[in-house]
Amino acid sequence: MSQSLNNAQTTSPKQFSLNIYWPNNTHHAINVNDHTDTVQDVIEKTIALIPRDQKPNSKYYALRLQNMVTKETLWMNKTTKIQKLLIHIWNATCPNTECPQLQKHTHVEKSLNVNDKLSIWRPELRIRYLPNSVEELHAEDKITCCFYFDQLHHCGGP
Repeated sequence: MSQSLNNAQTTSPKQFSLNIYWPNNTHHAINVNDHTDTVQDVIEKTIALIPRDQKPNSKYYALRLQNMVTKETLWMNKTTKIQKLLIHIWNATCPNTECPQLQKHTHVEKSLNVNDKLSIWRPELRIRYLPNSVEELHAEDKITCCFYFDQLHHCGGP
């Protein structure tokens, strides 16, 4: 009985605080549920924090993991569950998000603030999808256009 109780406790969803970095190097902490949230949910929650009446359109954004040591970049699929992303951040042994080594350690008790640990992987919100021209982007979504220019200025490219 106690073993089944322990298993039930270890599989229950948890809320975590995750710092998401913007193209201009600022960051926002958002709360994520490790079992239900997806990368798309994280993108939408991050964009919702912009203090403006007109919010940017999430269709232009993507989430990537940036290795702070090697500068390797991993783009995350929008349907990926956050649990997989968190496991990858906590276990930096393999750069492949589909790594079988990561799958073995699917449940590891971690702090409620993901960024408390000095992880080498940093989640970053980036503009990855653009319309046919920058003029079209500016006409449709001025906020995203400004972030796009910040992104080009700070990191030399998308």
